[in-house]
Amino acid sequence: MQCNRVLSKMLNIVPDSIKANAGEKAYEVVTSLRAAVAGAKYGRVSLEGERDIAYYEIDRGKAETIVFLHGFADSKESFFNATKHLVDEYNIICPDLPGFGKSFKRRNDRHSLENYGDWISSFIEELELRDFHLAGNSLGGAVAAQVALNMPERVKTLTLVDPAGVFVPEPYGLHHELFDGHVIFDVRNRDEFEYFLRRVFTKPPFLPHPIKDFFYKEFSRHGLWHRKVLADLINGVRSVDDPNLHSMALNQKLKHLSMPTFLIWGEDDSFFPKETALVMHQEIPDCQIHFLSDIGHCPQIEDPEMFSQVFRKYLHQQCIRLNILNKQNNFQGQLKSEKKVKPKASVKSFKKKPSTAKSNSRKSSSKTTSNKKKRGASSSTVKPRNKTKQSAQV
Repeated sequence: MQCNRVLSKMLNIVPDSIKANAGEKAYEVVTSLRAAVAGAKYGRVSLEGERDIAYYEIDRGKAETIVFLHGFADSKESFFNATKHLVDEYNIICPDLPGFGKSFKRRNDRHSLENYGDWISSFIEELELRDFHLAGNSLGGAVAAQVALNMPERVKTLTLVDPAGVFVPEPYGLHHELFDGHVIFDVRNRDEFEYFLRRVFTKPPFLPHPIKDFFYKEFSRHGLWHRKVLADLINGVRSVDDPNLHSMALNQKLKHLSMPTFLIWGEDDSFFPKETALVMHQEIPDCQIHFLSDIGHCPQIEDPEMFSQVFRKYLHQQCIRLNILNKQNNFQGQLKSEKKVKPKASVKSFKKKPSTAKSNSRKSSSKTTSNKKKRGASSSTVKPRNKTKQSAQV
């Protein structure tokens, strides 16, 4: 404890700009090491209009792939801690959402939920991804739901981790704060930054001082940008009673999510209280829910091991279930397409035995003719008619 106090006093002497620059370099080094250990490769995808989306991919040749979308004011690197618990079984792709990280930022773009869904759907199409597991946290969860609605035939499962985009009248949460004009993402001093961390995490993860200074610098530098993106997302809605609310929210779209859906929710989430999860659970047709006790808004950061354990267990169950369903569907389809037509029975020809009456008639006729000829003193001899031999083929 004494060492920490001494270190804090020494760091207070160092100018903030120097500490932030040192923190940025330290963060880059740590991130590079994490990527190297995980085998992550960085790439960029160019969308229409020269809009580039940065992403990393971990491809170990696994049968299943997870696409994870980060939250508001976050970046793709925040999923690294959870990644290490999943890479042995899954390929992983994490993009930076437009407006954050190293993806495109355009002030003239409207960052609505629909546009986010279109951008990430185009990103997925460019990568030619099919039959993947889609997951997202916070804003990334809302975008993941929109993408799943855009391309349901490609998404095997949908996992929403404390997602945004669903409005409930109570209890009071982040949406109400935004309607009231309070933007927690516009950080202007260190006290506000510390408050922000306490709101996001029940137990804020340890951050070395220089890296924490770097994060504070980034937040304070992008405060106005955060306000702009949030204004685009809210689109002028000022209350939960606003008639325009449902046109920009997910509430009425949840019932159209056709794939297996999993809600992972930090029980202590102060942004989107767990009552939101209960509403979503009722609306989504094929939905399971799991609450994590003593966890806040970002479980994949606060307790990546616990998060990954719950997430992995669900994926295992659904992969088994989907494989069984696919086999059943394939079998039924095969029966329909290869329905055998029974061959017609081969027709065998049978000669009918003459009936007794006809036979007697023929015999009688033969005798009469013979007698007539005899009476006519004919020199020709009429041979008696031989009976035709009957052969029946079975």
